[in-house]
Amino acid sequence: MKPGGAMAVGAGTGAGQNNTLQDIYTWMLSYGMICVPGELNGVTERASAAGEIIHDEKRLRQAGILGGNVLEVARRMKK
Repeated sequence: MKPGGAMAVGAGTGAGQNNTLQDIYTWMLSYGMICVPGELNGVTERASAAGEIIHDEKRLRQAGILGGNVLEVARRMKK
């Protein structure tokens, strides 16, 4: 069993990011993975150009929290 989290970026607010998160988590569950939450149930953002997301400090913080939570679950599972 492996832990994982999900992030989705789309070109607009209605670009399907939430549906994509749901699809990722469904896929993870179908493979027996543990769906780890971050600050929220995943990270979503809108961007229309490469690198644009790097300027959104809130989303970067959320991504860091999600990554840290996945790492913590992995460490606990290893024990």
